Amino acid sequence: IQLFGSEPDIMAEATRKVLEYSEKNGALPSAIDVNMGCPMPKIVKNGDGSALMKDPKQAANIIRAMCTVCGNIPVTAKLRLGWDGDCICVVEMAKRLEEAGAAALCIHARTRAEMYTPGIHPEYIGAVKDTVAVPIIGNGDIFTAADAETLMQTTGCDGVAVGRGALGNPWIFEEIH
Repeated sequence: IQLFGSEPDIMAEATRKVLEYSEKNGALPSAIDVNMGCPMPKIVKNGDGSALMKDPKQAANIIRAMCTVCGNIPVTAKLRLGWDGDCICVVEMAKRLEEAGAAALCIHARTRAEMYTPGIHPEYIGAVKDTVAVPIIGNGDIFTAADAETLMQTTGCDGVAVGRGALGNPWIFEEIH
C-alpha cells in the first residue's frame, strides 16, 4: 500500500486505519510505502510527495511515526534525488530514513524539477546503495529487461521498479524475471 502526506501524526493515523481495515478483511499488506517522489504540482503544493525532499528531517519523522504503528509490517519510501539541481539530498535523506526505521528505499533517479526527462542519473542510486544497509530499488527509464539489468549492474541496487515502461509493454515484468 502506498500513502502520501507530510504530517507525521496524520500519516501514522492513516497507517493505523489501513492496518485496521486490512486486518478486518483478512489481507494485511506486505509493506506500507510512503510516496516522497511524486512531482505533480497538485501533490507538492501541499508539501507532499517530492516536496519532502526539501525537508529530510520531516520525512524521517513521518517514517518514524508510521513505524511505531506498523509493528512487523515494513515501512518503505520512494524518493527522488532532490527538489532540483541545487538541492540533491537523496544520500542524506536515505541515511535519515534508514535511521528512522525504513525497511527499503526506492530511488527515482531524477530531481523533482526534471519530472520525467532527461535521462536518469544512476550514479546517485549507487551512492545511496553504498551509504545505507537497507535494500535499494532503482527506478526510472526502465523500458526493457536490458535496462533493468544495466541499472542493477551499474548501481548495485537490489531490484528495480518499473513505471512508465509497463504502459506500452505490460509483459516487461516477465521479461525482467
